[in-house]
Amino acid sequence: MPVINGTGHYLADRSDLPGRMRAALSAGQPQAAALLAHNLISTAGALGAMLLSDQARALQQAIDAGQIERYAPLLDALAVEHRIVGEALQAYLATPAATV
Repeated sequence: MPVINGTGHYLADRSDLPGRMRAALSAGQPQAAALLAHNLISTAGALGAMLLSDQARALQQAIDAGQIERYAPLLDALAVEHRIVGEALQAYLATPAATV
């Protein structure tokens, strides 16, 4: 059951993660956005969302390298995948098998 509990926690705690990253970048706090991306790398990987994990890694690397022109397109792609993963996790949790 730890995966299910972790899934629910992910949905509750990280639903606005792309928005929080975007807000940090807009506020001139790239390291805050990089930390959020860093945390998402392992969390997404643990959930099996490898594309999302890879996108978070790419964003963190761009931030760490100061590649400002890459922030928006990377974050846009990450936001789309984040939404897809969130919807898939919600659908999974809504199935009877998820509560067994």
